[in-house]
Amino acid sequence: MNDACDYRMSTQLDPDLAAFSISALSELKRAIRAVVEAPSDATETLTQSLWTWGVSLATLAHDVASSVHILATHDGVRAAMVLNRCLSEYRVRLDYYVENPEIATADLSQFDDELRRVFQAKPFDHLDAFLSTSQMERIRAFVDEPNERLGRRNVRSMFDDVFGDRAGAVYGVHYAIASAFVHGGVLATADVFRKSESADPTDYTFHFTTNVFSLNSVLGEAVVHVIAMLRTMNRLFGLHNDGERLAKDFTPILSRIEPAL
Repeated sequence: MNDACDYRMSTQLDPDLAAFSISALSELKRAIRAVVEAPSDATETLTQSLWTWGVSLATLAHDVASSVHILATHDGVRAAMVLNRCLSEYRVRLDYYVENPEIATADLSQFDDELRRVFQAKPFDHLDAFLSTSQMERIRAFVDEPNERLGRRNVRSMFDDVFGDRAGAVYGVHYAIASAFVHGGVLATADVFRKSESADPTDYTFHFTTNVFSLNSVLGEAVVHVIAMLRTMNRLFGLHNDGERLAKDFTPILSRIEPAL
């Protein structure tokens, strides 16, 4: 066995898919800049919470999808799957908030409680080297305030709300499978040890890299999420980005890689 790590560019990745991924990421970045740099009256019909969620989740999606692209071009399938689970939640969460703006506002209002919970879990006395005495006193007073009950959204319920009857299948493909790699769950063992059809439990092959999933499937999934994010941004911000065109142009590529997606 060769113990050296191989960071060469993958030769298994569909070149059309790789190029399309870059185009989709570039369009998402342009869309985010268009929103951030727009005059304030261009988005005045939006609540501040929806604007904040839209820009934040789209920016996270661009950053994480860019990392998936890099991982996919270097055979990093398992790590890319973990990140794809994040992408699926970003796009579903934004869709959910667009349909439920009052919940978007309620969730954003929990910022102080979330921050207080972090401070309560981790000592912050080291900050006195950077902050004044009065600033430290204000932080301590903030941390000592009672916390409201944090009403975190259940991910599956958001999938149910966004996808309706298709929620189970979409959740399974885009979230549940990747959860095995996120948590190191039992299903992940099947991607490390591939057992033979014999009855002998010791008859298996060991795999440092995935033996089940493909580079094209994980990058293709990331592109699906990026396009979905672009289309949601069109609805939310009244943009005219290329989300619809990209969705149409991606169809022939997706048909090639869909059996593995």
